[in-house]
This record gives sequence, C-alpha cells and structure tokens, in this order.
Amino acid sequence: MAHFFANPLAVLLSNGICDKDFQPELCEAIRNIPSFRRHAQTLLDKKETKTVKKLLDNDVFLAQEALNNVIIGQETMNRMFKCVGSLKRVLDVTRTAKTPSLSDLVIRAVGGELNSSKIIIEALSAIKKVTSNILVSLLITLGETLPLAGDLYDELQTLLSNKKGPGVLRTKYDDSRITHKTTLVAQRLKLTKGRAKLSDEEAEYTRIVDRFSQWFPDVLDRESYPAN
Repeated sequence: MAHFFANPLAVLLSNGICDKDFQPELCEAIRNIPSFRRHAQTLLDKKETKTVKKLLDNDVFLAQEALNNVIIGQETMNRMFKCVGSLKRVLDVTRTAKTPSLSDLVIRAVGGELNSSKIIIEALSAIKKVTSNILVSLLITLGETLPLAGDLYDELQTLLSNKKGPGVLRTKYDDSRITHKTTLVAQRLKLTKGRAKLSDEEAEYTRIVDRFSQWFPDVLDRESYPAN
C-alpha cells in the first residue's frame, strides 16, 4: 500500500475497479493531489464551474470521471509507445548516426522534448535520402502501426512495378544527385553546385518520399505526446 500514499491514483490501475469501489477516503485523497487541482483549475478557466462543483461534492461523479481519464490516459500512452517505436524503426533502418535507445526516446516523448530535438531533424533528413529498396522495407514495418504507411507502400509498389531498367530509385536529395561545375570568372575558378536532372520515375519517387517526410512528423506530433 505504500504506493497508494505516494499517489492514490495508483489504485485506479487495479483490474476490475469500478465506481462502487471508491471509498470516501480515496475520493478525498484524489481531490488533494496536484493533478486534480490542475484539472479543476483548467475547468474553471473554461467556465465549467458546475463540473468542478460536482467533482468536489459528488463522489460517484468523481469516480466515473477518474476512471474515464485513466482509460484516456492509457490510450494516449499506448499511441505514444507505438509512435516512438515507429521512430526508432526509422532511425534503425536509415542508419541514422548516434541512434538513441528506445528508452531514451520514450523519456524524451513523455517529457515533451522529442518533437523539438535534433533526433527528428536527423530522421527526416535521412528519410529524404533513402533509396526505394530501403523505403519498401520501412513502409512494410511501419504499416503494422501506421495505416497511411500502407497507402504509400501501394503507391511505391505501383511505381516500382512499372520501372524501366534495374537498380534502385533515388530522390533528388540523394548525394549522388549533386553536381559540381567549375567556371572561370575574372581569372579565378568558381565552383558551383547543382543537381542532376531527374527521370520521371525519380521525380515520382521523390514526391512519394516528400509525402512521407511531411506526414511522419505530423503523426508523431499528434499521437506521441501525452496531454498535460
């Protein structure tokens, strides 16, 4: 029972608990924890004074709200773990340098620090340079948890089935697509960078990768962070 005195909400995680199990002592303990006070203040800021009054005066209503919020919280955490797991797979498949451990990613996500970290920037940069064979395996893996990955996979498979010639497809961001041109200006050599012209297949592949690189961080931002 030591965990109860540290946080009475731990009791709500017990299997089979229902609103009838809420004793007055438990309800009073819940009303005194900081998270309940923050929740009540948020409701007051929204002018929901009647709801706050019911939470303070009605134990049955408090019990129902507490159990509902536990369910919502668990669903949020489940989505977070799935999305963080997807990010880890992206980092592993693209072989991003200094790939953090899964536990480190989870800690950052729970703390709300993942979206603003260099990890996301490095992952997106790596995604834009993946070849078609790597993207195929990545979308297959992500399709288990992120439905839109399956749609992109179907588009990619259609493109690959109609591809002319051997070899993988590369995006316009691939380092091999960078060209260098040397010109003589005022008796000085000037080096300028450019990009090689893409084939129609490479242009279409680049569009698929662009969609993926735009969609993936949106999914992480929407799904992987628990609400305060």
